[in-house]
Amino acid sequence: MELWHGSEVVVEHPSLDKCRQFNDYGRGFYCTPHEEMAMEWACRTESDGIANRYELDLEGLSVLDLESGEFSILNWLAILADNREFNVSTPLAREGLRYLLDNCLIDISPYDVIRGYRADDSYFSFARQFVNGMISLRQLQRRWRAQTWCKSVPRSVA
Repeated sequence: MELWHGSEVVVEHPSLDKCRQFNDYGRGFYCTPHEEMAMEWACRTESDGIANRYELDLEGLSVLDLESGEFSILNWLAILADNREFNVSTPLAREGLRYLLDNCLIDISPYDVIRGYRADDSYFSFARQFVNGMISLRQLQRRWRAQTWCKSVPRSVA
């Protein structure tokens, strides 16, 4: 499987040493099957970026595919909430977030690879709105489906 990683520097060999802990799926080496998306990730500042290309053989690896029918958007949201900071605005929102973590969180520690959505700023704001009771689950799902590139383009490898 061909994967791309966007960076400001050449990364010859993926390593967790320089990976940030508080990303969507925790500390991981995030990749996409699309070179254009890797370039977008790489060019977050004024400087030029590099799309590093890799081949990943999934044989023998444990893969969690959050886009399979086995999981819902709530599973993804619980993983996101477990790894990123959510500002909750009310006691009810705190209780809802706790419920989400207690009932929908998947243990991702046994997996070598995670395939799923990536929460850029707009998607993270949808997630925050849902947790804070500003939009319903149906509205969250509708907004997710409206942005089809999120389903088909970015997949992360942690």
